[in-house]
Amino acid sequence: MRSSFRPFALNLISFLFGGFDNQQQQQHHHQQQQQNELHRQQDGNGDEHQQHKSKYWGAKSAEEVIVEADRLYARGQFLEVYELLNRLKFSDNAEIQWRISRSLFKMSRSATAGPEQRREMIEEAHELLQRTLALDGRIMIGGNVYKWSAIIGDERAGLMGLEARVANYAICKDLLQRAVELNPSDSTSYHLLGRWCFEMSRLSWLERAIARLLYGPIPVVSYEEAIHYLQKSSDCVPSAYMLGEICFRMRQYYRARFYLNVAATLPARTDHERRCADKARHLLMRLAVYDLSRETVLFEYPF
Repeated sequence: MRSSFRPFALNLISFLFGGFDNQQQQQHHHQQQQQNELHRQQDGNGDEHQQHKSKYWGAKSAEEVIVEADRLYARGQFLEVYELLNRLKFSDNAEIQWRISRSLFKMSRSATAGPEQRREMIEEAHELLQRTLALDGRIMIGGNVYKWSAIIGDERAGLMGLEARVANYAICKDLLQRAVELNPSDSTSYHLLGRWCFEMSRLSWLERAIARLLYGPIPVVSYEEAIHYLQKSSDCVPSAYMLGEICFRMRQYYRARFYLNVAATLPARTDHERRCADKARHLLMRLAVYDLSRETVLFEYPF
């Protein structure tokens, strides 16, 4: 009796505990399946988000991104322009790269930018444009790349000191001349080139002699060359003012009065334009002491 009861008891225990173990295994397996399903859903959501993000940027062409960047730039949102275009910095697209440099230049002029931040921004813009110019011949490079290379290069030289600025004079002119060659309808490039000639023509022989002794020769520019470029952008206040001052220095008082009146009456949109308009009005007051009735209109034709 005892011998027959023992196997029965062992079988009963094995059955009970075996069933309990199976139940635990089934519960564990079910929980594992739920966790795996949850992970798959989370991974799927992450992939979907990443695909959506990639799809968003992939669906936009470079031209569409540029249009959006120009719209932000027109609103004065220079940081947003930089953040938008910086994703495509290494795309070898010159139209994107000069716009990045332009936004950096604008941010460097902000009142909140400290000296070190300004230097870093200008240096980043300069390096980007130099890398872009190195690709000339392999990618399409327009006049804006050369124009902003001249602007950024001049700003960088100014931060580095007078010696660097003097060394950059000829480089700046070459870049601006290339800019007007590639884009003859860009009045801004003509204005900058005319302004460069204007500043060079204002230097006295003594200033040139000192600069040549300390830093090297300075390019020689005539008033006529400055007038040639400035006349192509005479519809802006600074160009009209510079034309008036040059004519005043050349004692062509009728022409000086004409251009100075233009500068004084054109609508001034920026602080720089307002300063030029004020200078034009001041110079007009000086012209009042001259007897313009003795000036011939046809001063270039003495017959």
